[in-house]
Amino acid sequence: MLLSDALGNDDYETTLSLIHLAAQADSHSFFCLKILGANLNALCSELATITHYAASNTNESFLRRIIRDRKITELDIRGESPLDWALHVNPNIACSLLLLDNNPELAKNIDSEGIGALAHAIYDYPLAELLLAHNAYINTAVNNGSSFLLGYLYNAIQKQILAGDEQQADMYKKIFDLLLSQPHPLDDYIDPETGKTGIHYAIEENNLELVKALRSHPTFKWLVNKRDAAGNTILHIAAHRATEIQNCPYTQLCTLIIIQDGADATITNRVFQKPLELAADDTHMKKMLMEYNQPKSFNAANA
Repeated sequence: MLLSDALGNDDYETTLSLIHLAAQADSHSFFCLKILGANLNALCSELATITHYAASNTNESFLRRIIRDRKITELDIRGESPLDWALHVNPNIACSLLLLDNNPELAKNIDSEGIGALAHAIYDYPLAELLLAHNAYINTAVNNGSSFLLGYLYNAIQKQILAGDEQQADMYKKIFDLLLSQPHPLDDYIDPETGKTGIHYAIEENNLELVKALRSHPTFKWLVNKRDAAGNTILHIAAHRATEIQNCPYTQLCTLIIIQDGADATITNRVFQKPLELAADDTHMKKMLMEYNQPKSFNAANA
């Protein structure tokens, strides 16, 4: 390989250059390579820049020199910003604050899997506070998009309690309470592809205790009739869950809770189905929905 290639070229398919490695590991090597003419705009195969690699290095003064006099906007191939790298590779509040001071919008970045910056900070209360102070989104995916943030945290609390680790459970509970205390934790971000609020996700998971916990938030009642991208309310989702797990008491209790909070059984989805039509052979669910299958007063969230 030519030295010019090793120092970093513009062909991101071919190289993880010395300049990237130096940015991640050693500030002295980085500035030596810079003097030798390394391409500071080089991209590696992940489309990551030297700023991404520098952000995963906990050397605050080094990162400060890298980002000096320019605004950070670069995203890698997964849609992750340098702040995301700083959070999930080597969580460091000083480096995170430095990046946020440079560009506060980094806190609101959502990657290609729907994962927000806050999902990388759920193990660190001060970092979570810092991101929330910069308006990071709460209603995002976590753990490779397999769950939503509040649900993930709630389940983590229960797992640690069962494992007998009260200290870890308390840490998760503290962060969960912090997120739920925010003005719009259930709908601050709505994925344009799914259109789902936090309550949609909770009902999908058939998690009765989580639904009860989310119910404590003032916005819960305003979101019970919110339609997702398919036009489904949470009552549609609960009815559909009843077809998958018939006569499940958790589904029935979730349904009762959301009906008590104003869920409207007469709303139709994009294919003109009411929740009752999705209940299939679950006789208990059908009976419950038929009882409430009367038009409700207008709810602003139903718009």
